Amino acid sequence: ATAAFRMPDDMPVDYTNYKTLRVTLESDVSINMLKDWAEAETVDILNEGIGNEVDILVNPTIYPAVVQSLGEAGVGYEILSENVAADIEKEKEELLQAVPGVFDFKNYYAVKYQHAHIDALVARHRAQAETFSIGQTYEGRELKCIRISNNLASADSKPMIWVDGGIHAREWISSHTVLYFANALLGEVEPSLQTELQSMLDKYQFVILPMSNPDGYEYSRNSNRYWRKTRRPSGCKYDYTRADGSCYYGACYGIDPNRNWDAAFESKQGVSTNPCSDVYPGKKAFSEKNTKAMSDYLLKHISNVKLYMSFHSYSQ
Repeated sequence: ATAAFRMPDDMPVDYTNYKTLRVTLESDVSINMLKDWAEAETVDILNEGIGNEVDILVNPTIYPAVVQSLGEAGVGYEILSENVAADIEKEKEELLQAVPGVFDFKNYYAVKYQHAHIDALVARHRAQAETFSIGQTYEGRELKCIRISNNLASADSKPMIWVDGGIHAREWISSHTVLYFANALLGEVEPSLQTELQSMLDKYQFVILPMSNPDGYEYSRNSNRYWRKTRRPSGCKYDYTRADGSCYYGACYGIDPNRNWDAAFESKQGVSTNPCSDVYPGKKAFSEKNTKAMSDYLLKHISNVKLYMSFHSYSQ
């Protein structure tokens, strides 16, 4: 959405009177309209097309023109939120209810507390679990994994199931879902599943990276709730620079880490060449330290990897 995603790093984004709309995609006209708006940063796409509907975040200054265009094109929509800022404030109040030192899955926790939680799991289950880092992010945060298996000493030789979450910063529940999965594997929740889970732990090693984009996640907690990408400077808007090297239309931050892998990287589908776009894949695959670290680890163990699961969620 417009200028909200080009604010200085230390300035929280104000979503007062931003609206969330659910738009019905019934024709090529509506699909192309949404694509054009997303590319121009007129709106922010909150989900990437589930069925024939898509939810968008709309800046109040552009909202009248958006609804007029939808109406003129005969595109159906409904308003899901009249004031996104009020929704964010309500969420902040809930975050403040978190009890220090208690990880109860009733709230969303900072990266340091997520890491402390998996350290605590290891302390309680040393025969089945260990933590390790596969690298650091642009801002120096650890990419911390937990490995879970029965007979941990022989886990390296077992087939691997890789699980990650949090690759899109604003999808807070994805990392916490993965953390809950780790708790279930270690028998701390879901007691009715333990027979099946213990059988899986005998056969497999689970390597779990709950938070794969910690820089973006912390930025979404502290500055811009709808931030999606990493936080490394990514260039100038539309790559327009002045003769002195400064950005003509403003500097951009972040790469979409989900699109920074080398699978069909040259494809023009579902990506943008605008470095400020939420779906900008970067200039080359694995330009981001988090995706490079994940790729390096997986390639090192590729002969053991039998399943890759990456958890996403609706944008908020």
